[in-house]
Amino acid sequence: MMKEVMAIIRPDKLPETKAALTKMGVLGLTIMSAEGRGKQKGQEGAHKAAGGMRIYQSRVFVQKVLLTVVVKDTEADQVIRKIMSVNRTGEAGDGKIIVCLVDECIRIRTGETGVAAIS
Repeated sequence: MMKEVMAIIRPDKLPETKAALTKMGVLGLTIMSAEGRGKQKGQEGAHKAAGGMRIYQSRVFVQKVLLTVVVKDTEADQVIRKIMSVNRTGEAGDGKIIVCLVDECIRIRTGETGVAAIS
């Protein structure tokens, strides 16, 4: 059995998160730039009106990083705890972790399946 752990984190926490996961032996991960908003509905941003000098406030999305890793079911809790410990500041915007069951994984190069494909 395998699980996909997706973490939406602050971009400045990415190097420390990658290093912590690598130290644990988690080598395969995918990282994507993301933007979104949570309970705070984004950040306030200043914008100039087209052709004018007027500035107004609006809500804009917050830059984040989406980190995804597929691990053995037995390793998921440890990975989650590590991601939480590195990324928790106690402030709004620390991120989210989403965990999904993975039915199958196939390594394209070799045709290996299941846990062998993520090892």
